[in-house]
Amino acid sequence: TACLFGRVALRNVTLINPRIHVWRSVDGSLNVTQIVKPRPDTSSSAGIVDIKNAEIRNARIKFIDSLVLKSRREGTASPPPPGGFDYALFQLESFHLSGEARIEPENLVAQIRKLSFESRKERFKMTHFAGDFILSPSLAAFRNCVIETRNSLIKLEGQLKDIDVTTIEDLAELERTPVQLSIDAQKLDTRELQQFLYTTVEFLDRTISLEAKASGTFRTLSVD
Repeated sequence: TACLFGRVALRNVTLINPRIHVWRSVDGSLNVTQIVKPRPDTSSSAGIVDIKNAEIRNARIKFIDSLVLKSRREGTASPPPPGGFDYALFQLESFHLSGEARIEPENLVAQIRKLSFESRKERFKMTHFAGDFILSPSLAAFRNCVIETRNSLIKLEGQLKDIDVTTIEDLAELERTPVQLSIDAQKLDTRELQQFLYTTVEFLDRTISLEAKASGTFRTLSVD
């Protein structure tokens, strides 16, 4: 590591067999926000974090949303259907992640070389996920994205321009935002989608292939 003129450079960061437990309390707060409390910035400018190689090997990640679970007990929220991914209570096994990132005051550039995990309860396995990501006040982009599961193989690229996605409070703000998206689904098992989207795609029950491109704005979007 090296710290010089507000820059932190990390050549190699590796975590082996970590056990990560994240939960949201009934008051809506996440426990991870208590790990590092924000401090006033006393420097003339914020620093830069440059991580050349970060890796997590064989992690187990457990997430519990006590607020949603409380709503279910009170009858104001419904659990997912059988086999559906439970966003309020899940555990990821054999979690592997490798990549690099550069974090600046208003910009984030990251590359995920490989991400894989397994959710045994839902019988879902992410075999390989990779991609390049850019986030700035005027651009949000993902490029060279590959998603491979047990039964699907998808390649994605896309971007939103002229908007800071971190400040969006209402989807209506995206109405006139320039967007580009391309998808090449060599193999897409829609039954895997049902695990995450529930009944919204229940009419699809097969493996399909498709290639599509979209451009324009959300108000006037052209799709081929």
